[in-house]
Amino acid sequence: MIKNYDSIKRFIKYKKWEDFYRKDSIAIPIAIFLTIVFMMAFFFLDVYSDFEYFQDDLKNLLLYVIAALAGLVGILLAGMSFISSIAHTNKNEDALEVILVTFEFLSFIVGMQMFGFMLIFLCLSSNKALINIWLFYLISALSIYILSFTIFYIITIIVKKHFVNFKNK
Repeated sequence: MIKNYDSIKRFIKYKKWEDFYRKDSIAIPIAIFLTIVFMMAFFFLDVYSDFEYFQDDLKNLLLYVIAALAGLVGILLAGMSFISSIAHTNKNEDALEVILVTFEFLSFIVGMQMFGFMLIFLCLSSNKALINIWLFYLISALSIYILSFTIFYIITIIVKKHFVNFKNK
């Protein structure tokens, strides 16, 4: 059923899911490194055991991240519009589609993160101990990885060679 959506079809056509584990992407090793650093800090600070000391700060941090991601979606839409206008003057439809699918994929990732972080925020607002220690650290690691991956994925998109080639065609 999910494969019936045009966006998903384009993500599959251009193998966008592979961007999460593509070996030639600098975003992946940086995201892994940052995840390890943050997880070591979480372990060293014993965030899970002393959670009541970190809870409010983590909730605030999540709110700021959600707001920043919402702003990023707006910037991505503006970028898509700008690139579309340039492409129509250059008549380079193939390059346009590749670039727009990359922006569309990035917007999809950011949107999913926003809702994931909202769910985490709601869980953090609960008085109940909802998860065990291993699940806490797993969710933390995945959240840190996907956020840092997204930040550095954006940077690699900006400097990626096909944008330079697109401009010169």
